[in-house]
Order: sequence, then C-alpha cells, then structure tokens
Amino acid sequence: MFLAGAGESQIISLGAGTDTRAFRLRARGEKVRYHEFDFPDICAVKRGRVDDSTLVRLIGGQDRLREYFIHPLDLRTLGEKEATDFEGLKTDIPTLVISECCLCYLQVKKAEEVITWFTERIKSIGIILYEPMRVDDAFGQRMVENLAARGVVMPTVQRYKTLDDQKDRLLGLGFGKFPQQCMRSFPISALRFALLIVTHCSDGYW
Repeated sequence: MFLAGAGESQIISLGAGTDTRAFRLRARGEKVRYHEFDFPDICAVKRGRVDDSTLVRLIGGQDRLREYFIHPLDLRTLGEKEATDFEGLKTDIPTLVISECCLCYLQVKKAEEVITWFTERIKSIGIILYEPMRVDDAFGQRMVENLAARGVVMPTVQRYKTLDDQKDRLLGLGFGKFPQQCMRSFPISALRFALLIVTHCSDGYW
C-alpha cells in the first residue's frame, strides 16, 4: 500500500544486514529510494556483494541501483549526524522506516533517540517495528536466558512487554498526531513478537 500510493518515496531499513528486500523490489520494477543502515563492517561485506556482476544482472542492470544507498553507521551515533550527512536521504517525501529486531538491541533511551531523529526531520513518516514481547512467562524467560548466555541482550523487551506497551511507546514518540484509523498493529507468532505498522498521516499518503 505504501509503494502504491506514495509517488516518490523512500524506505529506510535499520540493521539491514544481508537482507535482499531492496533487490527484490528492484527486480519487480519498484523505483522507491532504498537506504540501509548497519555497522561499517557489515556494510563493507554488503557492498562487495552488491558490486558483484551476477547480482547486478539479476536485478536488471546497474541503473536499478541508482537510488540504493548503503550507510555504514553505528546507530548509537546517529544523533551526531544530520540528514545531509547521508547520501540520497530526503526529508520531504513519504518515508517508511523498517526495524526488524534491530532497535530492540539498543538501550531504551538510545532506541527512542533513533526513532526521534527520523520523526523530527521527516514530515511524512511511517514505521514498521518487529520486536519480541511477552518475556515474563516461563518460555519468555528461557528465551532471554538463552540469549544472555550467548552475550545477547535486548533491553527494550523488558520495558515494552506487551502489544499495548509497544503502541504506547510509538504514540509517545510522535506517532500520535494522526487519526486513529491510521494505526494498525498485528500480534503474530502466538503473541511472541509484535509487528506494528504505525504511520504519520498528515499528508494523506498513508
């Protein structure tokens, strides 16, 4: 729906890793600007693969990559940057931010700062947020313990434990100034993960 109605638009993928969504969109002819943010070492590997001639041929040629941008950055330092620091990033077109189990690894305050950085600079913005929740029962605690044993901590899951917690979180971060019907949320995977699609509807693109 976002790509169908937005005209010129962009997608920002946080912690994109080896995700290939940008190339799948290119292969089907979508012309959306696509930005990926991740750690510099991960971006270096991604850039090497993007430059592979086989991949370029599969998506229809080098021209399909003209509006694809890789930004090597530790998101915890995003607050030190301005939009002009990132090649191709526009603040005046409809924008969709995607965080698939990315912000949950940041400290709560730092994750809020990342979201706020975008909402303060981009007028028409939506976010797709996919994060674990319900960690208080036996299954959830085991999951947290297993991750901790591997040195993996997700600070936000302790703060935002339910779907309502996640909704309140985003409403409090500037996504509340729009008609209620513009907000949709989907609990999935037996309510173990929250997938929220929240939009800022000020200009009707959503």
